[in-house]
Amino acid sequence: MRRAFSSRTKAIILCSPNNPTGRVFNREELEYIASLCQEFDTLAITDEIYEHILYDGTEHIPIMTIPGMRDRTIPGEQHEQGLRGHRMARGLGAGEPRPDRLHPQGPRFSHVGAAAPLQQAGAVALALPDEYYTHLATDYAARRDAMLDVLNQAGFKCTVPAARITSSPIFPASVIPTICSSRGT
Repeated sequence: MRRAFSSRTKAIILCSPNNPTGRVFNREELEYIASLCQEFDTLAITDEIYEHILYDGTEHIPIMTIPGMRDRTIPGEQHEQGLRGHRMARGLGAGEPRPDRLHPQGPRFSHVGAAAPLQQAGAVALALPDEYYTHLATDYAARRDAMLDVLNQAGFKCTVPAARITSSPIFPASVIPTICSSRGT
């Protein structure tokens, strides 16, 4: 990771819990990333949509809470609220804006608008109690476990995500000829 940083690195995007892998960075990993951000004067832009959908005692640690990162983190806090495919995001930042650190036109992939009813629903969702997220995570954990059971019984080797609901199956060699022949390849 260190080789990816240089004096030209203005910002990184940190997705934890990660989509699509379900990987969650631990404190030691975040401290290392934070040290690089501080050494190279780099901003950390975060995507933490799955911060409430964690399994098996996994803890989400926002990089903003690591010493030295509060003023160099732009948390993109997103809320899914169980509406698959519909997300709301809000950006927060500490201190004065630093427009010199960002591209004059902004990142090209950020120009997305949400429908007005979804914006209103997102505002309501921000006030949901913690119990909502506990129930959501429990429900998703059951779905994850059921999906993994089916995939494992079918002969797939799967990674077990610490967050999110999906997994990335690894196709066993015995299944590949069947898949290829059914697709005509």
